[in-house]
Amino acid sequence: MVNRSILFITYFFPPINSSASIRSANYVRGLSKAGWHIDVLTIHCSPYNNLDPALTSIISNLPNVCIHRTYPGLLDNIVLREKRKIQDNNMRFINEKPKGVSCGVRNFGKRIYKLICVPDKIIGWYPFALTEGIKLFKKNKYDLIFSSCPSLSTHLIANTLKKKNDIPWVMSINDPLSHNPTWKENKLRTLILEKIEKVLLKRVDTIITTTNETRKAYLQTYPFLTPSKIHTVLGGFNPLDFDGLKDEKPNNFRIVYTGEIETTRGSVQPFFQAIKKLTKESLSFFNDLEIFIVGGSSRKEKIEIPNYLKKKIFFLPPVSFRESLKYMLNASILLIWGNRGGLQIPLKVYYYMGAKKPIMIILGDKDDPLSKLLENTDRSIIVNNNELEIMIALKRLYKFYQEKKLDQKFNLSEIKDYTWQEAVKKLERILPC
Repeated sequence: MVNRSILFITYFFPPINSSASIRSANYVRGLSKAGWHIDVLTIHCSPYNNLDPALTSIISNLPNVCIHRTYPGLLDNIVLREKRKIQDNNMRFINEKPKGVSCGVRNFGKRIYKLICVPDKIIGWYPFALTEGIKLFKKNKYDLIFSSCPSLSTHLIANTLKKKNDIPWVMSINDPLSHNPTWKENKLRTLILEKIEKVLLKRVDTIITTTNETRKAYLQTYPFLTPSKIHTVLGGFNPLDFDGLKDEKPNNFRIVYTGEIETTRGSVQPFFQAIKKLTKESLSFFNDLEIFIVGGSSRKEKIEIPNYLKKKIFFLPPVSFRESLKYMLNASILLIWGNRGGLQIPLKVYYYMGAKKPIMIILGDKDDPLSKLLENTDRSIIVNNNELEIMIALKRLYKFYQEKKLDQKFNLSEIKDYTWQEAVKKLERILPC
């Protein structure tokens, strides 16, 4: 019997195809199955969002879930349109840096955006979400407000609704907010974001982070936080998401990276330099090699691919969530670049584990939490982001491939600890209700 109710506030929600959207959808599905009634407050999606209609299957056929969508605000379309142009531009200029007036105009536009969008681009959604939230509170009785988003604006909406209704509020921090080590902000903007975040952290009842490292960083940065107030819920994967997909062994030594190559990652140059050297050293390595980078790039970093490798290395635009799982299953090796700053873990690594393929991890820096997450799983090779280490690891993996022992060299059994089912079990134990 459903007797507990949540107002779940999130900007990112299916059909948006992003890690934040997938996390929110799996939280909603899991809590719904545990008996919670959930009203989701989210946006009407823009055509400039990376959309995947099939993602709505995560939250379909849940009788105790209602989704309420509102206008995201004028800024949303403008920012998303520019982001899409940058992604398209970066895909076009794999072998040369973008140039011309458009690049300068974009840089100027970015500075203007940072002045207007305080605390972030989602602030334009605030009045519309707040209006809808007030209406929902007039119609329904909630036991809990839950805000989930890698942005302060979503949590500002939750904070205002808590003030008006005085019920417990849970804030899920997908990424560090004002003190994110991978974001470059000027001192004034950082000060403003820190002040906003401090107000929210004092007001909220329960905080959830996605890594233990982020939890520790918050406790150190904000001494007024107590350990009992802030918890960690790791990401996960759903084994059912892979149902109906064939695990086909590739004929080639196929290395696959899925998802956008973001600015938060370490440089990709050492990897491609290592590939160039190995293909020159070994004809068999060159003949067997295939690399798929699936999902585009938001980086300005120039990636030089020699002509002789252009039929070996494929840069593909974003694909659907289901299609990305197919690429994972049809890989020999799954590749991931870790985040710099020692706090974040890309959500894709959990799906890599679900795909049951060997993983090559290139650490963002010496403090990258990916190392701790996977060091005892015996299903990965972990290297620092330098050319020599990457070359040694690739040679080792290729040797396993030649011996037809690639999968046997790793423990690729089911890992239940990193499923969404386990994550939601922990989440429910944490909730104040």
